[in-house]
Amino acid sequence: MTGNHLSRISAELNLPISKIQNTQKLLEEGATIPFIARYRKEATGSLDEVQIESIQKVLNKYDDLDKRKISILKSIEEQGKLSPELKASITNCFDPTHLEDLYLPYKRKRKTKGSMAKEKGLEPLAKILFLQKHDQVEDLAKTYISEQVKDIEEALEGARHIIAEWLNENQEVRNKVRQAFTRYATVKSKVARGKEEAGAKYRDYFDFEEKLNKIPSHRLLAIRRGEEEGFLRVIIAPDEEQTIHKLERSVCITNTQAADEVFEALEMKASQMNISLKIDNESQAKLVLGDRDKMQQVFMNLISNSIKYGKDGGTTTVRFFDMESNMLIEVADNGIGIDKESLDRLFERFYRVDKNRSREIGGTGLGLAIVKHILEGHNQQINV
Repeated sequence: MTGNHLSRISAELNLPISKIQNTQKLLEEGATIPFIARYRKEATGSLDEVQIESIQKVLNKYDDLDKRKISILKSIEEQGKLSPELKASITNCFDPTHLEDLYLPYKRKRKTKGSMAKEKGLEPLAKILFLQKHDQVEDLAKTYISEQVKDIEEALEGARHIIAEWLNENQEVRNKVRQAFTRYATVKSKVARGKEEAGAKYRDYFDFEEKLNKIPSHRLLAIRRGEEEGFLRVIIAPDEEQTIHKLERSVCITNTQAADEVFEALEMKASQMNISLKIDNESQAKLVLGDRDKMQQVFMNLISNSIKYGKDGGTTTVRFFDMESNMLIEVADNGIGIDKESLDRLFERFYRVDKNRSREIGGTGLGLAIVKHILEGHNQQINV
């Protein structure tokens, strides 16, 4: 066991490293947990059976993790795909789930629709489609028709299967799905056909639904027991539309992406003030060149101000207009507005439109100076 592991176990169990090392040595010598707890108090510092069992479990966890790392590194190295960066990521990974995510793209797979599409030569088409820059996809797919690919639809379908596999192996996508399960998953149970009478003791769960993060543990255990005994059919899943919508924000490249993410962050604040947020996109999706974080900062400022000074029941709308070489982005609301006298000074640092209003609502001003600075750094401009 490495010193790095011992430090982690010490922090995890809130126990001194010396006690963990002594307990580990006794366990490796074949001593049982009750024996160690009763007769080796001088070595363990009087750890009880529960603490010793916890040490044993965590030691086994890290031992299994090390063995899995060795196996994964060997497999990837045999494929000739083990870069120094990937090796470092695997070596420094201490989460079994994340470790499997790192290995997933390199895991030897059975034959899938995606792998068969690659054998037909459709991976280049999938790469082009995944970039989301090409509008005439059918014309593009036509160039991939061959003896193995009979028509446009087969070409596009094959490319979609390849992209689906890429997404399945994408760590960000997998984490978002896990988050969706944690936050939004619902437990649904139904009585198995013909089991109404035999499974009467599970009658409360014959047509049951509850949020996974709200359900008491005893209730969930009862449902799972009913499933194991064959009386219940159980589904645990997040809302499909909501999850797909969140995945689209990560995967689909559009000129509204930064605004989408800001909307998600500000949804609660807007709902508290009874203000609806809306994106009105009159142009097709475009790939925009710029600093993503800075653009989010611009949207955050403009939309947050719109909510802050909006009226009850109001609306904040972000509109996008394709100006060929540029995108025109407009943030508009039906709030209280700004006096004409203030317009020329809006971009001054720390300028307050209305001192009384700022005191009532909070904050020292609109903060548009930083917005102007960011946009000028992109050789763009802002107007009111």
